[in-house]
Amino acid sequence: MLLEELRKIPEFNALEKAAKEKLTSENFYVQHFMPDTGEYYDESGYDENGKREWSRGYTSKSEATKQGIDGLIYDKGDYFDEFICEELRSEVVEFVRVLLKKIRE
Repeated sequence: MLLEELRKIPEFNALEKAAKEKLTSENFYVQHFMPDTGEYYDESGYDENGKREWSRGYTSKSEATKQGIDGLIYDKGDYFDEFICEELRSEVVEFVRVLLKKIRE
């Protein structure tokens, strides 16, 4: 519902488009939070004889990208702030300009 209303604002559409173009595995900020891709082994515990057991898993590029985007979005450090200010600056500025005009009405 909210997105439908926001999509009526051209400046929001530009921001949404830019965000989708930037939130990829090729983006520095997303890469920072991406796990390695491919096969991996994790210690899963010990068997009844006390021997260490390992489990095998696999992380695809799409799953690593999703985790990288999630990590960036939930980052409470500087990476998210820098992503917004560096990667989406002009689109954010124009969207906020429209919001401030509406607030003043």
